[in-house]
Amino acid sequence: MILDSTFTTVSSEFLRDYDHLGWYDDDAMAARIVSGDGPFAWNSQHDKFSEVRKQSYVDFLHANSLCSGIMVPLAGRNGTVGMLGLISLRQSLFERELIAAVTIIANAAAARAELLGLVGHVSSDEAQALHTLSERQYEILRWIAEGKSNSSIAVIMGLNERAVRFHVSEILRKLGIATRNQAIGILQASEAAIRPRK
Repeated sequence: MILDSTFTTVSSEFLRDYDHLGWYDDDAMAARIVSGDGPFAWNSQHDKFSEVRKQSYVDFLHANSLCSGIMVPLAGRNGTVGMLGLISLRQSLFERELIAAVTIIANAAAARAELLGLVGHVSSDEAQALHTLSERQYEILRWIAEGKSNSSIAVIMGLNERAVRFHVSEILRKLGIATRNQAIGILQASEAAIRPRK
């Protein structure tokens, strides 16, 4: 866990106390993030834990006026997990629609960070996944990276647009991702990793 005020808006006193009290292993929210349960809402008055330390952590949040929130896990490279957390200073019970909206924002931000090169180099799994692409799929991915639309790629490669759409969905499936921007990020990171340094 990164306890750096650069990455959060909670107070430096909270971060210091979190570290001093050793909440790493008993942070009920972090445990849910790492477990892969998906996005969730929490509330310090309604969430109850049978384990004393986990309940003490929720009480610690409440004592620090961190009353409720929404957490969205974000799978990172090399097995790491990040998250976007929105925390409320009021007791709130969040609707499913709001959790879904926050999830969309979090994933868009993660994809944008990859596109801007703010994420580390391509993982070995992603590099291996690139090798599962057929020559045609790799060429389509290169055209996607050039900013070409499906219809433009169809014209360039002499295919129909339906075939291009099929190949794009196969590229995303093979790379284990959801967006074209993520695919571009993997391709660019892979090429940057093999590019000789001057």
